Amino acid sequence: MQIHEAFSFSLQALRQNPVRSFLTGLGMVIGTASVILVVTISLTSENYILEQIEGVGSNMIFASYEVGTQESNAQVNADFIKTSDVEAVRQQLANRIVAATGIESSYDSIFINGKEERLLVIGSDEFYKPVRNLVVLAGRFFDAGDVDLRQKVALLTEKLAKRLYGSQNAAIGQTIKVHGLQFTVIGTFKEKVESFGQSELNAETVLIPITVQQYFVRVERIDP
Repeated sequence: MQIHEAFSFSLQALRQNPVRSFLTGLGMVIGTASVILVVTISLTSENYILEQIEGVGSNMIFASYEVGTQESNAQVNADFIKTSDVEAVRQQLANRIVAATGIESSYDSIFINGKEERLLVIGSDEFYKPVRNLVVLAGRFFDAGDVDLRQKVALLTEKLAKRLYGSQNAAIGQTIKVHGLQFTVIGTFKEKVESFGQSELNAETVLIPITVQQYFVRVERIDP
């Protein structure tokens, strides 16, 4: 069959069945568009997930220690990683890591708008910011002096600062009572990428020097 005959036959078939021809063409268009859309969504999702991982920290290593195989309510001092262990990691791996840090967490009650609420309190040091990719929104973060001298200073998450003082800038210089002590707010911060409650931080957290936090925990331990 010659090309012009095939073309003529096809054109005649299209004219005889216009509805079927239209639906066939429409199906091809929708099918092609669907494939393009799925591929685009896949590529976009992949880039988004990679950006989220990089924002949290794609090169972080978490370390924890568990002792014994039987459940026990007794906790002894030797059962936990301590700040001295974190310091040993810094010294021995100094040329292979950017920073190492640890946290100690506890809870306290605080009145917000006349209502008592449970508040997460995390103790850490000046290395916590680079390790966790935290963004300081107002004020400053801890420095080595704050930690070494056990200064009663605190940073608040963005949401907590707004609830307590109306804005992030207004929170700077205010005092907040944690575990019965007055802490001066020196900064506000947030996670670079929202972890939706899957990290050690939550939306309303107070961050204080780990050397001060150790006064409020029964046994010195670095939380996993």
